[in-house]
Amino acid sequence: MGFAMPSGGWFRNTDQPAPAEIKAVEKFAVLEWAVVPKHRGKGVGRTLMQSLLDGRHEPFAALTVNPAAETRAIYERVGWRRVAATHPSRNWPAMDVVVLNRTEKRS
Repeated sequence: MGFAMPSGGWFRNTDQPAPAEIKAVEKFAVLEWAVVPKHRGKGVGRTLMQSLLDGRHEPFAALTVNPAAETRAIYERVGWRRVAATHPSRNWPAMDVVVLNRTEKRS
């Protein structure tokens, strides 16, 4: 699940502004992303993310992830990079904002 974030748009309460090349374009913000524990480590998350992003026209995808979560390292291994941190509200922990440049080819 996600939404198209318009050019100029960015996450609230970040410690860094969006990098210029990302802020200048529309990006796809991924929301509410999780894999049930018994299905983790089987490629389910990667397949679902690929299905979600395939056919999207935005050059970047962005999401927030708990920096202490196991998935944080997984995102980095597959090409997502940290560009900021955000603390959305008092009820949420601080989160890393990570982006994926969808125009770069990966092996």
